[in-house]
Amino acid sequence: MNHDGENWYDEDSEVFIRYGACFVPKREEHICAIVDACKKYDAPLVYDICCGGGEISKAILASNDSASLIALDNSERMLIETTAALREFSNRARVEGFDLQKFESLDEFPAPHIVLSSLAVHHLSDERKQELFMFLGKKIRRSGSFILSDLFEPEQTDNRIIFAEQWNRAVREASQVTFGDDRAFVAFQELDWNHYSDPNPDPIDKPAKLSQHIEWLKAAGFIKPELLVFYAGHGTILARNTA
Repeated sequence: MNHDGENWYDEDSEVFIRYGACFVPKREEHICAIVDACKKYDAPLVYDICCGGGEISKAILASNDSASLIALDNSERMLIETTAALREFSNRARVEGFDLQKFESLDEFPAPHIVLSSLAVHHLSDERKQELFMFLGKKIRRSGSFILSDLFEPEQTDNRIIFAEQWNRAVREASQVTFGDDRAFVAFQELDWNHYSDPNPDPIDKPAKLSQHIEWLKAAGFIKPELLVFYAGHGTILARNTA
């Protein structure tokens, strides 16, 4: 992506709705890991922070008849898409506006068993990431979980090229499977969506290293953070709360 500032725009939402399933490397593996992690709880209340088009929310609700969920996003376009995606689960799902930069507003909601965040926390500064983890460590119920799915900076700078090439291959393969051609990959390239190959990364993106996230989660009271899926710099971490 190329922005002149640090905001997510309506056109970003449109692109992600159209091509997100291809742009996120190993998307199905990440979703399956998240769904499986949520199955460990009976009648869980789940927050899906920055829910995008609602694909993950829908998968969670479809896999667990006792789960309830609050889907949160700051994009009006995404909220419309999520509302449509969750229509059949309307008795167990709420869709609400939410600004990640002002995550303290979650104080108004009941304590969840699970908080999920997919491809959103990297938009926060490192300081705000740590403050978010501290906040969630107090908000999530005892023995509840935080599931963080995001992109991360490599531990070694020269591994950026590996992440970049893996991401390119994943998008091209997904485009062929989904559309039968390279249209998603062409859009991916034209939009400079690959953070790891962009010499001037978008200011909206502020990923940190995986090791830093693990350290910050532990400092916030989460125990045994575990990496469930990792490819092309994108990982899904599951951490249990002890608060």
